[in-house]
Parts: sequence; C-alpha cells; structure tokens
Amino acid sequence: ANGLLELSGSTSRLTGPGLAGVLISLIGAPLSLITDAVSFAASALFIGSGPPLVRRAAPSPRLPFVREVREGMTALRQYWPVYRGMYAAALSNLAFTMGQGVFFVFAYRSVHLSPALVGATLTMASVGNVAGAAAAPRLYRRLGTGPALLVSTTFEASAVLLMPLGLLFAPILWIGLSLGVRSF
Repeated sequence: ANGLLELSGSTSRLTGPGLAGVLISLIGAPLSLITDAVSFAASALFIGSGPPLVRRAAPSPRLPFVREVREGMTALRQYWPVYRGMYAAALSNLAFTMGQGVFFVFAYRSVHLSPALVGATLTMASVGNVAGAAAAPRLYRRLGTGPALLVSTTFEASAVLLMPLGLLFAPILWIGLSLGVRSF
C-alpha cells in the first residue's frame, strides 16, 4: 500500500517542476507563486466539497505534547532497529533538504540554467522517483529491510557527487542523473 501511495506521489511530481519552470519563464516568479497559491486554494475547495469523513471510533483523549513526545522516545528506545532507523531517516532528510537548497543556487548561478531548463531537469529526475517506487517492493523482498535501507541511503548520498560534473559539460544530464539516482 505504501509503495502504491509513493508511486502515485512520484508520478504527480513528474509534471510539477516542468510546469513551474515554464510558468516562471512565461509570467515570472511572483505571478507563478500567486498561481501556486490559487491552485492550493482550489484544491482545498475540492477537498472541502466532498462528503464528510466519518470516524470509525471516538478519538482517544489528548495528552500534553511533551508527555506524548517522551512516551514516543521511550517506545523508540525499546525497539533499537526502529530507533536507529528513525535517526538515520532524520539525518538523511536533513541532508536532502540542505542539498535541495544548494541545488537551485548551483543550477542558476554555476551552470546558468533558465527556469524552464531547471524545471525540465527536475521533471527528468522525477523518473527516478517513479522507478524507485516501482522497484521498492521487489528490492525489499530480495534484500530485506536493513540491507535495502543501507543500499538506498548509500545511493542517495553518493548520487550528489555526480552533480558537479555538470560544470564540465552537459549540466542537464548530470544534474538530472544525480537527482534521479538520489530520489530512486
């Protein structure tokens, strides 16, 4: 189920970056941000116009936030593999987010890509998301959880090393390949 959900999200990311790049090229960044905000408002209207959600059971009483965090951390420490995996995921997400911030500076200032080319490159890289989501169940069955996480994290981290090759030649190819492998 999670694989199908991720495949659905990955597929939707195929069109967004390319469309954003074209939109920025046509109407500029400020109007593109306004268009994005309007699309979120339209989405909220569509979601709000659907049938109301029905709870299966009454919600449990809420505990104070700090107590819930403490209980969660205690439960994590009792199951060491999940505890390690949670911190590995947090570090990986931090590094990925930092890389995304640097990516745009690199794309615009170092290799001088236009917004449309950045969008096209991100769209090309999204194929890695779709391929990874499609391959994940098979890799999990073949390798097991721990080895599959190790392989995927290693590929994610090392793929960033491909991006600077774009300074030498074919920046769209190297950036797209780097981000595609990184998101596999």
